[in-house]
Amino acid sequence: MCIRDRYCMCKGKIQSEIMVYCETGEEHCPNGGWVHPQCSKDLCNLSKEDIDLIEVFYCQDCKDNLNCNEIIEHEE
Repeated sequence: MCIRDRYCMCKGKIQSEIMVYCETGEEHCPNGGWVHPQCSKDLCNLSKEDIDLIEVFYCQDCKDNLNCNEIIEHEE
C-alpha cells in the first residue's frame, strides 16, 4: 500500500497539496489523521484562508466515534 493511500477518507483518490490534520491523530483516526478539504463536508466549502484559521479539527469519522463513545460512557 502506498503511504498516501493511508490518508484521508478518499484513500489517495484525490491528489491535493492541502490537507487538514485531525486531532485524533494518525494512530487513532481511521483516515490516517489527515483529510483533504474537498473530501470533508465540514471543509469543502471553505476557502484556504478560512481553513488556515481552524485551530482544532476532527474529521467526521472521528466526530461520529467520539459521539458514540460519549453515549456509551453515559450509559454505563
